[in-house]
Amino acid sequence: MDRNKYKCPFGCGTTIIRLPLDSDFKNRKEDQSRKYVVKQIENANFRFVQCPEENIQSIPSINNDGHIPFYKVDSFWDFDNIGVTKHVGNDKESHELPQIQLVSSGKSLEPVQYQICRYLTCGACDKGAVGFGGYVLNKDKGKRDHVEVNPNDLTYFVSL
Repeated sequence: MDRNKYKCPFGCGTTIIRLPLDSDFKNRKEDQSRKYVVKQIENANFRFVQCPEENIQSIPSINNDGHIPFYKVDSFWDFDNIGVTKHVGNDKESHELPQIQLVSSGKSLEPVQYQICRYLTCGACDKGAVGFGGYVLNKDKGKRDHVEVNPNDLTYFVSL
């Protein structure tokens, strides 16, 4: 299967990730359910930058309808060249941790609230954020100590 290459949006030319072509998204329901858009971001002093496809020259920051599109990645190891920041909120001045509410483009239109634990950066130039790693906030269990969360247990999203 052919794949789109998504490059570093900061001009270093590194391939961040390779994803199925858009035509594959339309034909495969499981891939369609991996596409999300942001409904709300709380307590964040950052801006996500989209990774452009290899053949796109401009760097879009938000798509036309004002929503930032994200793609849910199966595993951290699916990236070609990605960097991961330390845990968000490690500094003493952080009072509220960033959260993001996403809505799936697939079957469910119910928003899902994620606690952002780490930001994703380009693995070559270390600039970002091009995505995040986090976990679903479960209203029944409350917040977890995100410093204790294993990076392999996080769900990763890349901004496209």
